[in-house]
Amino acid sequence: MKPFAEIEIGDRESIVRRVTEDDVRRFVEMTGDDNPLHVDRDYAERTPFKDIVVHGMLGASLVSTVIGTRLPGEGALWISQNFDFTHPVRLGDELTVSCTVLKKNERERLLELEARAVNQNAETVLSGTGRVKVLESQNGHHEVAPAEAAKVAVVSGGSGGIGRAICARLAADGWAVVVGYHGDAERAHRVAHEIVAAEGRAVAVQADVSLRDDAASLVRRAVGEFGGIGLL
Repeated sequence: MKPFAEIEIGDRESIVRRVTEDDVRRFVEMTGDDNPLHVDRDYAERTPFKDIVVHGMLGASLVSTVIGTRLPGEGALWISQNFDFTHPVRLGDELTVSCTVLKKNERERLLELEARAVNQNAETVLSGTGRVKVLESQNGHHEVAPAEAAKVAVVSGGSGGIGRAICARLAADGWAVVVGYHGDAERAHRVAHEIVAAEGRAVAVQADVSLRDDAASLVRRAVGEFGGIGLL
């Protein structure tokens, strides 16, 4: 997260999130929008979509996450937004949600951003532009301290016996944990779920770290999810 003065046109930040049934349930509880297209599989199967369609604004709320925590982050006030919902979001979709600076008004402390969400199949599900004002306050608009930003651990082989124990200990010590795995997805996701259930932060990521592209993908996911890497 940069001070406003250091934000430049072209700067981009993103997060990666998988949409779950719990996400939809919490969204319904908060908004009261229980449209059966979003929550009733039998109903949805009788529509042209043939399955549940996730609320569009649930995906859009992730744009707010990027704005409020990454770009510009602290002091951000979302003023306006124009969205196009270009492809349905399904349960289980993994969305990469990004914001890119298109324009910057120094005097008004305003940013014009492009927002985009892409699913795991590289299909754009949401796009648009918006304006964000960065407030001045006694709290300032400053970078996260390096020690805080770096408290993210990548554990390759994190789903095995020793790896699982390492992940659990790191999470208990306050680290966000990327559970790297090669083959057993179910076991890796179980490790991540156990950490999250204990109010920790974790995500399971498939990668063969002997392959350059896989290793790069693992790094991108860690940075996109938690903002950096402090420990491997």
